[in-house]
Amino acid sequence: MPEPNQLENYLDIEESYHRYAMLDSNTTLDTQKALEEAFTIFSTSLFATDAKLDAIRNSTYYQALAQNLGDETEQLSLLNNMASRDLSASEAIKGNRFIYNAQFTAKTRADARQTLVEALAIINSKALDLLYERQENRIKNRILALETQSL
Repeated sequence: MPEPNQLENYLDIEESYHRYAMLDSNTTLDTQKALEEAFTIFSTSLFATDAKLDAIRNSTYYQALAQNLGDETEQLSLLNNMASRDLSASEAIKGNRFIYNAQFTAKTRADARQTLVEALAIINSKALDLLYERQENRIKNRILALETQSL
């Protein structure tokens, strides 16, 4: 699970929304709960097929292998195999949904490590995008609810 300083901007927005939603500047955000929700979005992305495909597609390792293939069908087959077979994650401790082991299998250790770092960065970026999108939707819904109440 991330540390608060890793999600500082997101937590600032979450806290502002919390005060706005409660209409009380004296309420405080449950930071632990916000971190858990953020990590849940990340871990969901980590297991999502489309996020894995996108992460692999944008990796240096896949791009190097794919350029040696003849046609798009072979490239897609390689991409699907790498996303389903080579990139994986699992709970590090059974029943603990906040610690995961992630791994990538490649021809060399260096390729595996670099590709895993790249893939996790892409998945993390997508998770942050989802968090910000979620927050934007919550704000829009709150504005709509307040406008409706004022009628």
